[in-house]
This record gives sequence, C-alpha cells and structure tokens, in this order.
Amino acid sequence: ALDGFPDQSPEMVWNSYEAILTGRYIALWNALLPRMRAENPKVTLSSYAYSNYRLPVDGMHAEDGLVLGFVDSYRAYEQWEQWHEAGAKLFLRPNWWHTGAIAPINPLHAMGDYFKFAYEHSMLGFDFDALLGYWGTQGPCYYLIARLSVRPDMSVDEVIDEYCTAFGNAKGDIDRYIRYWEEYTTNCVSAPAAGRAGGTPSHSATATAGRAGEGKSLFDRAREEHDLGTSGSRAWWRALPFLYTDEILAPAHDMLDAAARAAQNDDAMVQARIQFFRDGLVHLERTRDVMALVYGVTRPESMTDEEVAGHIAALQGLRAELTPRHVVWGEVANWMELRRRVQSAPGSKKWRELLDK
Repeated sequence: ALDGFPDQSPEMVWNSYEAILTGRYIALWNALLPRMRAENPKVTLSSYAYSNYRLPVDGMHAEDGLVLGFVDSYRAYEQWEQWHEAGAKLFLRPNWWHTGAIAPINPLHAMGDYFKFAYEHSMLGFDFDALLGYWGTQGPCYYLIARLSVRPDMSVDEVIDEYCTAFGNAKGDIDRYIRYWEEYTTNCVSAPAAGRAGGTPSHSATATAGRAGEGKSLFDRAREEHDLGTSGSRAWWRALPFLYTDEILAPAHDMLDAAARAAQNDDAMVQARIQFFRDGLVHLERTRDVMALVYGVTRPESMTDEEVAGHIAALQGLRAELTPRHVVWGEVANWMELRRRVQSAPGSKKWRELLDK
C-alpha cells in the first residue's frame, strides 16, 4: 500500500528490478525526520535514491532535512529534477565507472554535461563508485570529473582541450583519439542515434554502429547474441572479444602512431604519455584474448587448461609491469574479475591451482 502501485505482485516486489518501491522509503524517511528534528532541529537524514527506489513518484514530498545520494544513469535529468522539486537535497553517487570493464569507455560529453547539470541544480557533493584505476583507457573520464569538481564553469570541450595540451605537438592527434573512443562509447552503450558524443563521426565507428541493430546498443546486441548473462557488469568483461576487435582497435593505434610522429621533437614526457595510452590498448587486447580463450570464443579444441593458464599468467605479468606506471591498477583489475565472477579471474579455484603449479 505504501508503494502506491497495487498491481505489483509480491513476486515482482521481491525479485524484480522493475518494481517501484520508492513510496515505502519516502514514508519511512518522512516518518523519521519530524521525530528526529523534534530532538535536534539541525539533524539530517541521509540515504540513497537507488535500485528499486531510485525513481521519483508523482506527488511525493520529502520532509526538510532529507539528503539523498542519487544513483542513476547520466541520462536521468528528469528524475534528478523531480527529487529536487520534492524537497530532497541531493548528492551525485553514480556507478558510471563500472561500465565497460577495462575498455576505453569515455562518455565525456554525456557524463560531463550531466555533472554540470547536477551542479547547477543544487548538488551538495558527489561520490563516484568507484575509481578502479584504468588510467590508460579511462583516464580522460577521471580527469574530466576531477577538473569539473574544481572548475564547473569549464565546458567539456574546454576540459578535453586542456587535457590534450599535455601532449605537445601531438595535441590534435590525441584529441582525435579521445573523440574516437567517445563516439564508439556512445555506440556501445546507447541505441543508435540515442546518444550524444563530441567530435566528427569517424568512418570505422560509424560503420560499426550501423551493425548494432534497430533500437539496440552494440553491448546489448552482443549480450543477446552470445548469451553473456543478465549481470551487466560481468557481461562487459565477457563482451570484450566482441566489442573490441582488431578492426575497432586498429584506427586507435594509427592515431597513436600519428601522435608519436607529431611529437618526435617534444620532450620525453610527451612520448611517455602517448605510450601510456598505447599500454592501455595493449592491456585491453591481452585481457580480451584471455577472455576469448577462457570462454571458448577462440580456444582451439586441442588447447589444454594448462596452456590457457599460461596465457592468464602472462596477462598477470603484464599487469604487474603496468601497475607501477599506473596504466592499470593490476590487483584492482584482478579483484574486479573475481568480484564479478569472471571465469578468467586468477583467484578462481580452477586457475589458482594451475597457476600455483
């Protein structure tokens, strides 16, 4: 009765992400706050707008003193405004950085524009879950949010331009590289024509988007076609062999080649920064290839488990090499694979026994 949706069955309420349970939480918070404020007029009550209770409901009103961490996509403009109009004070608490596993998922304009919108609509603060340390592929996103937190007056394009100035004479090539991955990110996470990305569409990424199918993102189509499971976070790891093929990665490598040539007279740090991006792509390729072997996408029938374990061990060696340079925080990547129950995780029982031999 508190939920306000009498047609939701008990089974739906208990098991389904589609159930809307906001009403019961509003009732609880609104019952608590007057009693708490009777003892301390300055008290606040902090909770989340998350999961089945992230969506606002018509006519809701929040008692004074409610502070909510809002957990939703970077398209949830209307929902943020509705919570705000209901009287809740809001801070941004997204899961955006879990998308894409270790790949260069960089929805810079979509993410940055939403951050600026939230700031302009009474955002008290923000708490991103989580900084996973994929700097060699997702570093532009980390930089964007850090920069906007200090300079919310900057546009997303101004932040990207500032970031690219660190690459000397290769600034233009790195700008194209970043925008290539932003566009491909849009194709991966959004249905065709549903996203918003900066820059001019590149031929390769646009051609790939055309294969996504009407109304489905590349990720959703890969998940359906290859039965990658219902867990979105785990499915992103398993989707790497299908979304980040050599065809998709080749233009990115070409852009880094062009950047290295343009910066040949710059100081060594510029070349190191270009190599930093290159190392991120190499780590992606190696992780992708291990995923393909473990899940049987490319594994020859004659390949033994011991040989697969050898590829996993080689990937661990690469992560150990790259971690001190912060291209990827290797143990965090391992932990995330284990947490998402990805079968390539070196800590899983099957591989741990073989790797220990």
